[in-house]
Amino acid sequence: MDKIIIRKILSGMTLEEKIGQMFQVGFTGIKVTSDIKEMIENYHVGGIIYFRRNIESLQQISDLSNELQILSANKRSYLPLIISTDQEGGMVNRLVGGTHFPGNMVIGAAKKSSLAERAGRAIAGELKAVGINMDFAPVLDQVLPGITTFLAIYDYSPFNLRVAGEIIIGKYKANETLPVTLKI
Repeated sequence: MDKIIIRKILSGMTLEEKIGQMFQVGFTGIKVTSDIKEMIENYHVGGIIYFRRNIESLQQISDLSNELQILSANKRSYLPLIISTDQEGGMVNRLVGGTHFPGNMVIGAAKKSSLAERAGRAIAGELKAVGINMDFAPVLDQVLPGITTFLAIYDYSPFNLRVAGEIIIGKYKANETLPVTLKI
């Protein structure tokens, strides 16, 4: 986004709106609730995160994303919501009805960049299709000697880890989905 446009948007925002933009909130349910409506309308939250409890089907989550964006646009026309989830593949697949991709360890173990590329492109495309524009993935954990429990590792090699990460992140960006790889 052009710096001039960003400055213009920020100069027109109240302090409360700027603070609200820094928050990403979750909610319970598969439809717009009074709580989430209040967070958008009165507290100007900048983002929504979907958990498994929010997702029933691809059509439902697409409708929910559209409804939330319309709600946000009616309140403030200059900034869309950042709608996110955690769609890593393997054990973490939030999109009910979406493609269930293998975990990162499987992709990393194959040592084929084409698999990472195809998975990244497909996941980002599915997320975009249902209105999700940020994913808390890919997970780029590395296997370390002496540690035996992992959730989403890619590889033993920092080089292979970097290559896989760059490929997947590139595919996310090409589909206008923001990847988030640092999670604390």
